[in-house]
Amino acid sequence: MRHESLGVLVFTDSLNRYKAKVEFAFNKNLPSDYISGEITDIYGNKISEISGTYCGHIEIDGKRYWDARHIRPFRIDYDIILPSDSEIREDIVTLRRGLVDEAQAAKEALEVLQRHDRKLRGSKH
Repeated sequence: MRHESLGVLVFTDSLNRYKAKVEFAFNKNLPSDYISGEITDIYGNKISEISGTYCGHIEIDGKRYWDARHIRPFRIDYDIILPSDSEIREDIVTLRRGLVDEAQAAKEALEVLQRHDRKLRGSKH
């Protein structure tokens, strides 16, 4: 299964009186994530041209402003961690401490619980 973004997005900068129109997947001869568009002033005069792929890079007037190869993920620390957060799963925490056998046992116990829960839900769905 594959998701395709199609159509047009319009971004409006009311403060500076600019508008950007970006078209998705409009040309069958280009990659499916290809984008093309333009930045105009409020009168519709073309100021800049936008091109690229939303999975790879975005250029404005031939200058690359965003490149996925240079994106570094960052961690978000939350004040409240939900009990269902995978970061605090017993098997993950144990494995991070280097206790491989104990982590495997914790993982197997969790899988038994998950199979039991699924069995209970199975009769309802």
